[in-house]
Amino acid sequence: MFLHAGIADRRMWRAQPAEFGGPCRAIAVDLRGFGDSSDAAGPFSRTGDLLALLDALEIDRATLVACSFSGAAAIEVAPDHRDRVTRLALSGSALPGRDWSARLDALFAAELGDGDPEDVDTVAPAETRLWPAVSARGEDAVGPEVFALTREMNRAALAREVALGDTAREVPPDPSLASRLGELAAPALVAVGEHDLPGIRDNARALAAGIGGAELVVIPGAAHLAPLENPGAFNCALGALRAR
Repeated sequence: MFLHAGIADRRMWRAQPAEFGGPCRAIAVDLRGFGDSSDAAGPFSRTGDLLALLDALEIDRATLVACSFSGAAAIEVAPDHRDRVTRLALSGSALPGRDWSARLDALFAAELGDGDPEDVDTVAPAETRLWPAVSARGEDAVGPEVFALTREMNRAALAREVALGDTAREVPPDPSLASRLGELAAPALVAVGEHDLPGIRDNARALAAGIGGAELVVIPGAAHLAPLENPGAFNCALGALRAR
C-alpha cells in the first residue's frame, strides 16, 4: 500500500504499482483531502483512516510504503498492529516527536519571497521549489515534467485545504512514537533523497538507528519525492526490502 507525501497525491507513485503488483495487490492511496478522496467533516486521524481502509479492502496484512507526512501514520500503525504490517518502507519520512518547523518556516519564507502566502498559485510553485527541487538545484534538477506534476498535485491539495478552512482538523500522531521505534518488528527500509532538506535527512538517520534491522538507503539525485524523482533507484531499494 503506497501512501503519498503532503505535497502530492497517489500520482506520485506512478512508477511503483506496476513494478510491484503481480503476485501481490499494489494499491496507491489518495489520503483524505487529497486527489480523488473525500474531505473530512471534522476531526480525523490518518492512522485511523489507514486502518479503516485496510479493513474496507479486506487486507489482513500489508507492506506500508509511505512518503513524507504519511510516514507518521505508518509508524503509528506498525507497533500496535504488528500482525497487519509485513514490511515498512519510509521515504523522506516525518518522525513524530521531532520538531524542526522553525527551520522549515525560514526556508519557505525565503522561497516565497514577496509572494502572498494565502495565494495557492503563488504557494504551490514555492513549495515545489522548496521540496522536490530544493531551491539551490532548481527546476531543471528534477526535470520540467516532474516539477509540473508536483506543482499540480500540490496546488490541488492547497486549494482544498483553503476551501475547507477549519472544518477538517487532523489529529496529530502521538509524539512519543519517536521513543517507540524499537517496537517496530517488521523488516524496514528508510530511504531519503541525497538532496532532501537537512531536517528530513536527520529524521532518516534517527529512524534507521531506532528501528532494529532497518536499512538506510540514500537515493542519488533526488530530493524529497525520491520515488518520483529517481524511481529506478527507489524501486531497487524497495525490491530488496520485498526480498527480505
